[in-house]
Amino acid sequence: MEKANQAFRNKISEALICGDGIGKPLGVLNPNARIPIYDTAAATPAGQFGWQDVVGLIFQIPMQWHAGIRLWMNQRTPGLLLTMTDGTGRPLALSTPITGPDGLARSSWSVFGIPGDIVCQMPDVLPGATPILAINPREAYLIVSRRGVTMLTDPYSAGYCQLYKFSVRIGGGVVCPNAAALLRVL
Repeated sequence: MEKANQAFRNKISEALICGDGIGKPLGVLNPNARIPIYDTAAATPAGQFGWQDVVGLIFQIPMQWHAGIRLWMNQRTPGLLLTMTDGTGRPLALSTPITGPDGLARSSWSVFGIPGDIVCQMPDVLPGATPILAINPREAYLIVSRRGVTMLTDPYSAGYCQLYKFSVRIGGGVVCPNAAALLRVL
């Protein structure tokens, strides 16, 4: 059952980012989600983003949703952010060691105090891609759990073996697109 739960979690996470809304939740990267897309500045080199672009992206979201804002990007993009500095040479992103609920040490990072999350389904930093999403997830997205993970046994289909069938019903979509903003690399 734990393997089935993990497999469904992975598929649901993928759908929340890249889903087309047909038989699965509508993802935040889908054009039908209507999340505003902001381009990198004209002074930014092609195929890259700068710290000014990230700060500008954060402030594209109305202030009423800043209390729960987060930055979502894949695991390669924070590597770029953690090496950037602002105009005075201070690091843009700060890594902070924290202790998790299980007592193990972990690293957390933030950009100007905005916490960042690794979302492996986000695209890489390439021309035309939208690798950074600033989002208040509680305001921007709604997940509806219609039915939890269920397991049915099927003793007839697999001959002498016991066959298990797992299912789950999840819906979701963007309910407030203005509570999020995507950065497009030119």
